[in-house]
Amino acid sequence: MEDTKPTINFDQHGAEYAANWSEQLTQLRAKCPVAWTNSHNGFWVITKFDDIVHIERHPEIFSCDNDIDQTRTGAQGIRIPSSLIRFSLNESDPPEHTALRKLEAPFFTMSALKKWVDLSREVVDDQIDTIIEKGHGDLVHDINIPVPAQVTLRLVGVPVDQWRTFMATSLTTYLPPNHPDFPNAERALISQKLETLMADRKSNPRDDVISALVHAEIDGKPLPYATAKGMLQS
Repeated sequence: MEDTKPTINFDQHGAEYAANWSEQLTQLRAKCPVAWTNSHNGFWVITKFDDIVHIERHPEIFSCDNDIDQTRTGAQGIRIPSSLIRFSLNESDPPEHTALRKLEAPFFTMSALKKWVDLSREVVDDQIDTIIEKGHGDLVHDINIPVPAQVTLRLVGVPVDQWRTFMATSLTTYLPPNHPDFPNAERALISQKLETLMADRKSNPRDDVISALVHAEIDGKPLPYATAKGMLQS
């Protein structure tokens, strides 16, 4: 039987998409909202909101799992091309995903987040001071990225003096693994730092996400170390 699936030239990591992403997506929604691309070993491009919602609500059909060891269904995760690391929370399906979410949820309730308001204001003030000192600034790079990065990493349990290292690595992690700018060395360093922090919290728990994960249990069994680390790396 002849393959009749609609095929398009689409690469979300390519120069054309970077330069004309809005126009390209608008055209796809109007003319071919569900299409196949051969980029990165091939994947379906879904561009309409209702279709995306349908996919998100039916994990039994559209899996988010990244089965790196090929021990379950063989799903390849949510990143294209696939990541060599399983980001446990984002790349899992219910009931595993539901159980993992419950481990972190207490840290992100409205009442729990209230105590971080003062720190957020303090960080904003500090970032504005750096702009004043330079005489110029960029809203995204000087405020929108570093402020939530500092507050969130503090909540997770990353030491104050290490936030720049974690943030810089995170911002380039979404590049394809074979991209020349993919932060392989930086990711290896972050991995080591996380292992050190996890070992410390195992012996000296604090009120942070790292402590919660290294001491967590699901159905009476300890959360696997690799799963906990995968949640922190994502």
